[in-house]
Amino acid sequence: MVRVEKVSPDGPLGPSRVAPGDRLLRINGVAMRDLLDVRFAAADDQLRMDLERPDGSRFAVEVDKHPDDDLGLVFEPMPIRSCNNKCDFCFVFQQPKKTLRRDLYIMDDDYRYSFLYGSFITLTNVDEEDIRRIEEQRLSPLYISVHATDDGIRQEFLRSANPMPIVPLLTRLARAGIQMHTQVVLIPDFNDGKILDRTIRELRSLYPQVQSLAVVPVGLTRWRTDLPSVRRIDRRYARSQVNYLRQRGKRIRAELGCEFLYVADEFFVLAGLPFPRAPYYDDFSQVENGIGMARLMLDHVQREQSRLPERLEEPLTLWWVIGVSAATFLIDRVIDPLRTVGNLSIEPVVVTNRFYGDTVTVSGLLTGADIRDALLERGVRDGAVLLPPNCLNDEGLFLDDLSPADLEAALGVRVLPTQYEFMPRLRSWLLSPRRLHRVA
Repeated sequence: MVRVEKVSPDGPLGPSRVAPGDRLLRINGVAMRDLLDVRFAAADDQLRMDLERPDGSRFAVEVDKHPDDDLGLVFEPMPIRSCNNKCDFCFVFQQPKKTLRRDLYIMDDDYRYSFLYGSFITLTNVDEEDIRRIEEQRLSPLYISVHATDDGIRQEFLRSANPMPIVPLLTRLARAGIQMHTQVVLIPDFNDGKILDRTIRELRSLYPQVQSLAVVPVGLTRWRTDLPSVRRIDRRYARSQVNYLRQRGKRIRAELGCEFLYVADEFFVLAGLPFPRAPYYDDFSQVENGIGMARLMLDHVQREQSRLPERLEEPLTLWWVIGVSAATFLIDRVIDPLRTVGNLSIEPVVVTNRFYGDTVTVSGLLTGADIRDALLERGVRDGAVLLPPNCLNDEGLFLDDLSPADLEAALGVRVLPTQYEFMPRLRSWLLSPRRLHRVA
């Protein structure tokens, strides 16, 4: 059963019929285990819903609705199924204990959330009942961390007790019509070389149900004191892997008509190589995994640049916070083109990650304290600060629970979050400079 958290007064089940705290037991006689069951059962046009009040009394309501109409009910979140692996590269194990947001210590590995929100899972904690449910409810697409199709290497990689053989499992899901996006976190001298070649070959054989394979570099922090040593990815290694993967991808495109095999933006940065053009990414199916974000931003700036004002009425300085890995790319390809606006000064602030260590160079893992300290060291006292688009969670908090308001209090200037398609908002700020006035 699932518990009702909120009821829309305009929905078909207004407060007079269902109230917060009521528990939904069944729809049309089918027991509701979680939100997925509700989502699928509620697609019918005639519903009988059996519910239970907080005092234990039970009642039923009937609803006639269009299959696409919403019930107007918000349910409590599903408990997240945790991961049972102990990967040496897991970011949860590479963090200090109990100093960051609580959600950063959740080891999620839940196929339901993969379907709903696109989170990556390993499928090492599913049983036969789960697999049948995926098949019956057509939970597609799923996002799956494969890492290696060699089961011995994969087991060592995940440090899992006895994972199901991955290729037979993916083959079964493919035969059931489940679409999948996969990824490999690449660790030098472990799952590269012949192991990676086999992984690419076996996953490509499951196309079109396995629709994509992303290869991303392993991330290492300074908190690995009790974990095995892992070789850091340097420029030479990154360049060799990018070249190899691009060649494999071109051959696959000639066969399938799509790239299938995509290289993470961070690999191109580490290799010092330019990002591919937009057609390389096809439908950008793994953009949230860092595959094509840079290209989308570049093309966005190029499209929107001509819509910026030619000159501001008064001088304005924008302090643009960026991570180390993307500094050259952002300065040369994003910030410099915007410096054509008269009276506008854009100052990049490259922030070193002191919290996780200098091996972590992406802006999405910068803490509020590191950003604040870097801005104070630059002597920021006027203008406004632009934050990277991926350094805040949905509640507007940095990794260390600081907020933009905390930074504003420390700096005395406006601190503004941005998005990947940031140009319309930037134009609005530049045309309404009062919104950027100094914080009192």
